[in-house]
Amino acid sequence: METLTMVPVVVLLASIPYLTRRTESFGVSIPKEVYADEELVQMRKQFVRRFAGGSAVLLVAGLLLMTWLARRVPVGEGLQGAMLTALPLLVLALHFGLYLHYHFRMKWLKAERQWQTGYVEKVVVDTRFREQPLRYSNFWLLPSIFVMLLTVGMTVIFWDRIPEKVPMQYNFSGQVTNWADKSWGTMSLFPLFQLGIICLMGFVNWTIGLAKQQLDPDDPETSRSRNVIFRRRWSAFLIWNTLLITLLFFYAQLTFIVAVPGFVTAIISSLFAAVVLVWTLALSFRTGQGGSRVRVKAQDGERLMNRDDDRYWKLGQFYFNPDDPALFLEKRFGIGFTLNFARPAAWLFLLLILGLPLGILMVSLLIG
Repeated sequence: METLTMVPVVVLLASIPYLTRRTESFGVSIPKEVYADEELVQMRKQFVRRFAGGSAVLLVAGLLLMTWLARRVPVGEGLQGAMLTALPLLVLALHFGLYLHYHFRMKWLKAERQWQTGYVEKVVVDTRFREQPLRYSNFWLLPSIFVMLLTVGMTVIFWDRIPEKVPMQYNFSGQVTNWADKSWGTMSLFPLFQLGIICLMGFVNWTIGLAKQQLDPDDPETSRSRNVIFRRRWSAFLIWNTLLITLLFFYAQLTFIVAVPGFVTAIISSLFAAVVLVWTLALSFRTGQGGSRVRVKAQDGERLMNRDDDRYWKLGQFYFNPDDPALFLEKRFGIGFTLNFARPAAWLFLLLILGLPLGILMVSLLIG
């Protein structure tokens, strides 16, 4: 089951060359007319075929190996866990390796064919862009906060029904492999994770409205409409996803109070993963990066192209521009937003993200 959940992820990763803006190809800025060039069309097709084929080999091999390991309990359990960790990393490594191959090929093609010739580079800034609602209010996170408070209240009210030993880890057969003593620290873990997720998603939702505007100078009005739709759709996704995650943690806390068969928990967890993955896939295909797949009536424009800022994009993925005050901006190759790594605040943000789980565990220990 865990291996099968990788299939939608592979589909999404394979489709990224078709989801990015038409003014970018494998992390390299191009005039949008060049997007339909036959060689670029073939490059996108080759990327999909090679990545899908390589990922299929990895997933099938991983599935067969884990099936074999499942028959070698308990020796196989640790190896199965290692496989579940290694498999996504191998798929991501394959994806990044192929991306780099086509990224450097694109840079060579751009220099060889001098695509900028005949185009006027232009940056468009809409001073009224932020006057319109670019995201949904964080007040929509109140239902998630209510679920968190409900989790806390349920734990306090039914404290006596929680056993003295609570399960903390299961094997692949649904059997408990790690127990913990009941304490306020142990029982606060899931509510603290709920609080951490709510705060994190609220901050990310806030940054959606702050992210640098990137408008197509050839058709700024259409580009603006698409960008607004893109931001609001992903803002709604974040808010609903936060509610789903807090509900999942509520259910996990409930299993400490009410005996629930292991297979029921497995089904609920799998359904949660399936809903999030399919929703992400559908939203990515319907919207595209920056709203590039949103159908909006376009206008005829001049032969303009976005300013060539490839020099600020290291490997076409990492934005490093100390002269740009923006902290958040759209990804070049992928869906969503990235950071301006030349800004110290970007590294502070990453440290906060990485330190969140550790901080929650430390607070839990202090409470316990």
